[in-house]
Amino acid sequence: MSETATEHRKPEISVVQEPGQVTVRVDGVVVAESNSALVLTEGRLPPRHYLPVSDVKMELLHPTVLSTH
Repeated sequence: MSETATEHRKPEISVVQEPGQVTVRVDGVVVAESNSALVLTEGRLPPRHYLPVSDVKMELLHPTVLSTH
């Protein structure tokens, strides 16, 4: 069975500036606030927000043994 070019096409990726402020809370505690967040969309996946490290309270975060590839 042959596959068409459409079946091989990669999902479109978009990165845009979030127009408003993004606030991240964990158990009611604010761990990040940013007016400089980016939103990444890729195909049918849910949008992902990326914030500058300077807008994140890194002292409230803990490393994990999990990883992605």
